[in-house]
Amino acid sequence: MLRIVTGMVLLLSTAVGAHAQILDVRDFGTPAIAHADAGRRAMTAIAQSAVNVVLKVLDGGRDEGARVADRLMADPGIRRVVDRALEHEREIEKKQTDWLAKQPK
Repeated sequence: MLRIVTGMVLLLSTAVGAHAQILDVRDFGTPAIAHADAGRRAMTAIAQSAVNVVLKVLDGGRDEGARVADRLMADPGIRRVVDRALEHEREIEKKQTDWLAKQPK
């Protein structure tokens, strides 16, 4: 599950980083100017950017966008948390694989 979520974060962080200029920061400053249309524009921009990145990669292009996750993983504290989570996932995976191997075929 973490791998899937991490992949999604990487994709979305690429999309947001590459197309952040589509979003107008003024739309999110205060409740008085925060409205459904601002959220709709933001989510549409993020979704379209993600689609564009995926299509580019599927067409053989390189995904060279900025990655928020890469910057986060440079933080030793965050890196420790992720490493521990992956270690835990691997332990569970090993237990499940061992259990499956013992089951009659």
